[in-house]
Amino acid sequence: MKIAIHGKKFDSDASSAIQMVFDILFKNNVDVIISESFKKIVFARGVKPDVEAFKKGDNLSDCDAFFSLGGDGTLLDSITYIGNKGVPILGVNIGRLGFLATTSKENIEEAINEVLKGDYQFDNRSLISLETDDKLFNGNNFALNDFAILKKDTSSMIVVNAYINGEFLNSYWADGIIVATPTGSTGYSISCGG
Repeated sequence: MKIAIHGKKFDSDASSAIQMVFDILFKNNVDVIISESFKKIVFARGVKPDVEAFKKGDNLSDCDAFFSLGGDGTLLDSITYIGNKGVPILGVNIGRLGFLATTSKENIEEAINEVLKGDYQFDNRSLISLETDDKLFNGNNFALNDFAILKKDTSSMIVVNAYINGEFLNSYWADGIIVATPTGSTGYSISCGG
């Protein structure tokens, strides 16, 4: 089994949880790879896994799972590594908000063991993609949460002509527009106390 791991900055309280993830995986002879950026962070915190590193754009389709260690923002960033490869993500919440990263630090061992046994369910979520003549987002033109289209200056409103599958929907006069998936709109609702 091969598992990729990504995370962001974390406080010293999370170091033991992150070390536990590596210990469990190594104990089970899992082939582990870690994002370059996260490898630098864990080394600085004293967690020193001797594993290969990957970066955005690398092909991770041979991974059986992807572990996102952080909060929801980390999980959203993790998606940019995987793209449309269909690799399942386990979100471990060592951050603040755990709407998407639902595995708590206290349940790490149980969750990893279930992944290793293949005893888990998929939580399929919609993605949206942005098609434009400009090369935006370094080829990562998809989103789990949303796309925001904003004007560049503070003067007049912009006109956004919206199409769905090539069929005209509406024209919006506004300062901007947010196109959100069900995941993104739910996240916005939670953020504002909904």
